[in-house]
Amino acid sequence: MKKTELYEMHQRSIREFETLDQLMEWLEGFLKEKVLMLSSMWKQNVRKEVAEAKRYVMNHIGEKVGMEEMANRLGLNPTHFSRLFKLDTGLTFIEFVTRIKMERAQDLLNQSNLTIVDIAEQLGYDNASYFIKLFRNFSGMTPAEFRKSI
Repeated sequence: MKKTELYEMHQRSIREFETLDQLMEWLEGFLKEKVLMLSSMWKQNVRKEVAEAKRYVMNHIGEKVGMEEMANRLGLNPTHFSRLFKLDTGLTFIEFVTRIKMERAQDLLNQSNLTIVDIAEQLGYDNASYFIKLFRNFSGMTPAEFRKSI
């Protein structure tokens, strides 16, 4: 997702708030997300390449980002990058990408009135059914069930 699209999405969300409390709740969630993102990026003993890969994923959350593409972007052999990433994070690169996207999906389900299809598209998924399957595997419930449980 481009920065302008993300900005516009945030603007739409903000315009939907009817009270200052709703705005403050959204802002608190937004800031917590950014703090968590930064802290996860800068854990000690994380290799520069792994930190760069994590940063890239978080800044391009609306795009499809594959492991081989990331390794090439970093100038590393895909197998070597895969090993480094797993060693530093405990997750495969694809598991990390999916986790970041599913956490963002939870935020969007909680903080916006976007449809599940819109959320899937904003996170780079062409197929809403696949997105729902990933979300269920991640959270134990469908996006609709998650939204109702809030």
